Amino acid sequence: EGIRYNLMVNGLPTGGYVHDLRLNNLSVFDEGSFVASSREQRLEIEIRTNGGIVAGEVHDAMKQLVDAATVVLVPEAPRRGNSFLYKRTTTDASGKFSFTGVAPGDYRVLALRVAPPTGAEEDPEYLMPFIGRGTAVRTTQATTSDAHLRVIEPQSCE
Repeated sequence: EGIRYNLMVNGLPTGGYVHDLRLNNLSVFDEGSFVASSREQRLEIEIRTNGGIVAGEVHDAMKQLVDAATVVLVPEAPRRGNSFLYKRTTTDASGKFSFTGVAPGDYRVLALRVAPPTGAEEDPEYLMPFIGRGTAVRTTQATTSDAHLRVIEPQSCE
């Protein structure tokens, strides 16, 4: 019984990330949400400032760099319930992208020619056809992981 809460944390410094989320000293980080009851509970959010960086470039089938591609960082299961772990950006004019403040762990990075709807990368059904075409990366604190991606083109409508 109770209400399910999701949290959003804004204004983190460069390199900052949410390291843990604890409710009554029990980590709920992987789920990313929690149910609060009517009795008093203690919520702790642990922030660290030495997050990893995932950076790279996106190219097409002809090995041309792709500008304005949407790049999403998706945590590996079982951490996909945690919104803090997802990130989204767009490639610059030279096909490059960068994510800072990435919590240590394993991720998939996908580059999409057509931007998905806001938050779609957190929907398992939306993600299913694309996730296997992503590039696996592992981040650790204060390190940079390189990812060279091939853009995923929209499905042709024939």
